[in-house]
Amino acid sequence: MAKKKKRTAMRKIREILRLHFDSKSSNRQIADALQMSKTNVYNSLSRFKESELTWPIPEDMPDTELQEGI
Repeated sequence: MAKKKKRTAMRKIREILRLHFDSKSSNRQIADALQMSKTNVYNSLSRFKESELTWPIPEDMPDTELQEGI
């Protein structure tokens, strides 16, 4: 039976983006701060960079719209 991939919560993705762009934190620093793997941080940032979204994302953007964007 194949494992189902678990998506990162939008709240954490917003925090990954904030730490990356505003605080200039490394993937390792972000992973340590959010208690997640570096791979998960890398994948979230890669999906954002491949999307048509730009930083900063509007604060009033709903999580559903952010999720669809990435």
